[in-house]
Amino acid sequence: MSATIEVLRASLAAGRAAGQLRDLLTSAQRDTEDLLSLSIDDVETSIPVRAVQLLIDLLDDLSVGREVTVAPSDLPIGTTSASSLLGVSRPWVANLIDRGDLPSTRSGSKRRVALGDLIAHRRLTTQRKRQAAEALGRALDDGDRGQPSAQAEAQPKRGFVGNIRRGRVPHVAQDPVVGRFVVSADDYPWAA
Repeated sequence: MSATIEVLRASLAAGRAAGQLRDLLTSAQRDTEDLLSLSIDDVETSIPVRAVQLLIDLLDDLSVGREVTVAPSDLPIGTTSASSLLGVSRPWVANLIDRGDLPSTRSGSKRRVALGDLIAHRRLTTQRKRQAAEALGRALDDGDRGQPSAQAEAQPKRGFVGNIRRGRVPHVAQDPVVGRFVVSADDYPWAA
């Protein structure tokens, strides 16, 4: 119980420290190449503004209870560890490397991905997913079922996704007894 209280106290302290540093940095209006003076127990040193910004990010993460690990961006990561970090299978990571979506190096017969490249790929993927979800949400809010493009009509597509791409959205209802979602067989004759 006391360990939990200590963690909460540390989180609150980290949040306060991040806020104070952010306010000081904003009021100082410094470029990222500038140096700031840091004094601890009457010992003064200079640190770059960029380091203070990183410290603020670290304290923000700690204040919401996230665990933080500091590692160099060129740290080589194996495909198994990379798949764990991305939340995908190891063959999918190998596929990303083969397609050139994820830069890698070889160490003997093993492929290695730089940690910085891996995190950049994860951020890019997350950003793309977020943009797609926002676009879908806007389309649903607008009541836009989407007009099929000439190219989409020219390519015959079958099944659920193909019909949605052509602007045909099926009727989906929730089965009150089982609680599952049910797609009407009228929309998909092949499903009957």
